[in-house]
Amino acid sequence: LVALHEATLGKPFSDIVLDEYQSITSLQAQSLYLTVCILHRFGIPTRAGLISRVHKIPFSKFREQLFEPLEYVVFAIMNEYLHDYIYLSRHPHIAEIVFERVLKEPKEKFDEYIRILTSIDIDYTSDRKAFRKLTNAKHLFDIFRDIKIIRSVYLAARNRIREDSTLLQQEAIAEMTYPDGDLNIATERLQKAYKIAPKNKAIIHSLSELALKKAEKSLSPLEKKKFRAQSKQLVTKLLSDFDITPHSFHTLIKIGIDELKELLEQGDDATIERKIRDLEKVFNRAYQSFPD
Repeated sequence: LVALHEATLGKPFSDIVLDEYQSITSLQAQSLYLTVCILHRFGIPTRAGLISRVHKIPFSKFREQLFEPLEYVVFAIMNEYLHDYIYLSRHPHIAEIVFERVLKEPKEKFDEYIRILTSIDIDYTSDRKAFRKLTNAKHLFDIFRDIKIIRSVYLAARNRIREDSTLLQQEAIAEMTYPDGDLNIATERLQKAYKIAPKNKAIIHSLSELALKKAEKSLSPLEKKKFRAQSKQLVTKLLSDFDITPHSFHTLIKIGIDELKELLEQGDDATIERKIRDLEKVFNRAYQSFPD
């Protein structure tokens, strides 16, 4: 790449990486390279078995269709633990460039995600890590920004791996976070996740955030109060029964701020002062626990 950079007289690095991809003469080899890049941008290698399933290539054809046309851009390492080859691009940053420059449209990215998700085997650690990354709610929003596409990704993922609490939680987070999300779907997914993993503190925290989100959207003062109480009860439980995390304090502070906003509009001075003191106590406890 250094020689190529010099030969192109300072051409932008991302253009060089794209030119390199386009110079691969075999379309199938391009597709194989893209699969490796989709996972390696997360720092995750691609197993030979996964490549075989995604691209319908027998292992006997790997040298002809993978090693030879991609020998300078994809590297094979024998994983002794897996007894299988794993494949990497030269660097996750290069993998990210290939992903972004080659797959310009959301539909193209969606198709590649579905191909991988429907072939993945989470019994393998690398596949499981890839599955978690590909179905992370924040990651999906950054890529697609369309709740309909994201729902289709989660549908494919659930068809591949059923009754997975983390997957259900991430789908719920997507519905809670996006402007066009459905809190009813979020509720159903989180209740199911909690039933599978009732001691999972991340799921309990998501339930607390869901209750707070319902309070924010409710037009009824009584419902607002009810949902805030639910949220506070859940997050207080996290702060007393589990290892303390900054996320729990963040939710508790948001609840307090929402309550204070309402009091500033219609509350008396004494009540407002008490609420401010309560908030200060939470801030101080959070700062003592997480000074950085």
